[in-house]
Amino acid sequence: RIFNPMERDRFEYTAGLSCHYLQVLGVGSDHQGQGHGGALLRALIDECETVRRHLYLETETESNVALYEKFGFRVVKKITLPVVELPMWEMDRAPT
Repeated sequence: RIFNPMERDRFEYTAGLSCHYLQVLGVGSDHQGQGHGGALLRALIDECETVRRHLYLETETESNVALYEKFGFRVVKKITLPVVELPMWEMDRAPT
């Protein structure tokens, strides 16, 4: 029930879109800051560009919003998850 609003938004926003959903992207703390996350994200973006699909994700970390925006994502909606009161940014990157 906590994730219902986020899931509802995702299904509504992506309905009718040719879309990939990025559920989790992470790099171990001992490898952060070395460009590995960016390389993983760039590979996903390149694949989406090749097949002409949107790339959709949610993040709970405000500092990640700016990072994703540098890769061409835009905030679709900001919500607060019920019960846990956790902010979430729903983001999309359309093929160029």
